[in-house]
Amino acid sequence: TDVSLVPFLEQFIKIGRLADGLKKLNLKYCKGLAWLGQETLLRLVSSAKNLRELDLSGVQIGMRAQSRLCEAVGDHPHLLSTGLSRVGLGGHCLTKVCLHALLGSGTNKKLNLSWNVFNKQEFQLIGDYVAENLVLEHLLLDHCAGYIAREDTPISHMVEKLAFNHSLRSLS
Repeated sequence: TDVSLVPFLEQFIKIGRLADGLKKLNLKYCKGLAWLGQETLLRLVSSAKNLRELDLSGVQIGMRAQSRLCEAVGDHPHLLSTGLSRVGLGGHCLTKVCLHALLGSGTNKKLNLSWNVFNKQEFQLIGDYVAENLVLEHLLLDHCAGYIAREDTPISHMVEKLAFNHSLRSLS
């Protein structure tokens, strides 16, 4: 919860060499991360310039914090792997901003967006952004598309655009 996690994360921010030395941050399925914890996490991701791996899978992140987190991840100078499975991405007005930031990263080689719900238009955006991305090698989108009777599955709109990408090595 915020009671214990915020002071812990704050120490990394206050003591610069701790943030500089942070290479991997795994808060997978951390329960009870409320607004203050999310804000502190955003500050830490921005200050941990040598961070290589970030896994926030299963951490429910508020909509306003999502866009800022995705921008911090997309702009990060050294982040290679990001886990955002089950964080509540998709289906809201900021999804386009989030996807653009995440898939526009110039360093991120692995991105896990599994178990977030994306609609047809969002999958089309994912396809567009992946087609332009020259770095991303592994994209995980397991269990992200709902099936609608008598219509193509939403992910099919993304798959069609993958022919234009030459860096992606695996898709699940």
